Amino acid sequence: MRGTCWDVAKLEALLLERSLRRASEDPLDHAWLLTELRDRFGLSLEELARRFERTKSWVSRRLALLEALPQAIQEQVRTGALSAHAAMKYLVPLARANSEAANQLAAAIAPLKPTSREVGALYQGWRGRRADPSL
Repeated sequence: MRGTCWDVAKLEALLLERSLRRASEDPLDHAWLLTELRDRFGLSLEELARRFERTKSWVSRRLALLEALPQAIQEQVRTGALSAHAAMKYLVPLARANSEAANQLAAAIAPLKPTSREVGALYQGWRGRRADPSL
């Protein structure tokens, strides 16, 4: 077995390792790495976006998977019961507004393995119900 040794700082080593396995990462992997780089090395959203060749919005959405979603929903995303896209787009805003409602919705729909579009329709229904309590 062969190996290569590069004399680089920890920050650069993490970013290099990430670039070598880029295709296999999922949004939760991104979230963990982004959180580590932000917290441990003090990188701003702008710097993270630049280093990942993405937008600040992309960085923020992935960070929200860990910061806004309850553990139970994170686990559902991790196991594939809920897609990361649906979680970022619909469950993060719901969790920020009402964490318990997000947990209830996720628990109810995860066994069905809904598509992002289906989660979106359910989320829109929840929002409509909040706007019109008579529903």
